[in-house]
Amino acid sequence: MSAGRSYRRRMRQAWLYVGPEIPEDASQTLKNALALRNSANIAGTCPECGATMALAGEPSPGVRSFVMEHEPGCPVLLTVGEP
Repeated sequence: MSAGRSYRRRMRQAWLYVGPEIPEDASQTLKNALALRNSANIAGTCPECGATMALAGEPSPGVRSFVMEHEPGCPVLLTVGEP
């Protein structure tokens, strides 16, 4: 894991989700985006645009990767440098 970043781990059935902790000093826009992203990743569906998870690539033993294609304009899609 990257230096200077903190992460929270949550168990959901047999899955482990590792997501970013929401910094207290972040802008409200970033806090909202990270909260929505964490919620979407845990629930499997984005509460804003309805995107769902899909298996990414070929699974390897004991490891699965997923992608979630959000709709354009979904608030979880912040770009680097946005407030």
